[in-house]
Amino acid sequence: MIDGTVDAKIGGEWVTANAGDTIHCPRGVSHYMKNNSDQTVRMISYIFPGDRAEEFMAETSRQNETGELDFELIEREFGVVYL
Repeated sequence: MIDGTVDAKIGGEWVTANAGDTIHCPRGVSHYMKNNSDQTVRMISYIFPGDRAEEFMAETSRQNETGELDFELIEREFGVVYL
């Protein structure tokens, strides 16, 4: 985390991450992060392996910006399942 605070659920465990903290989300384990403050959050995210990560981020950003959410497309194209 660079700035701000997020609450994160990794599998069944909730943690709070502040600036300077790190979070590890193991492959295949569900994870969820939310900014519960009025401060902007900035973080660096590493995705390993990074196969198609840039395309995934571009598509999810496009969907968020347009409001046209298509979870089936995300699952079909990138193997990410929203719970």
